Amino acid sequence: MPAELDYVANITGFEKVAYIGHSQGTAQMYYGLSYFEDYFAKRVSVFVALGSVTLLEHATAGYITYTAENYEKVDDWLALWNVHEIMANKDYWWNI
Repeated sequence: MPAELDYVANITGFEKVAYIGHSQGTAQMYYGLSYFEDYFAKRVSVFVALGSVTLLEHATAGYITYTAENYEKVDDWLALWNVHEIMANKDYWWNI
């Protein structure tokens, strides 16, 4: 995605570009925003998510299904330990 955004910026002459993603395109941007926040803050002026891939209605893994069906309970439980993100330490995960 950075290559595409840089290409559009170079062709148009604009430092920042608008990004409209659909389905997988939204998942790619969510990933980019989570792991490369500084780059995307400099390059993207607005992000429009269409057909966003954030609901897990058809998940088959037990823990994912439970979390999707009981999100509020899980969120409340995690809040007791002041947990607001899962796998937030990206440096740890990149070095595995």
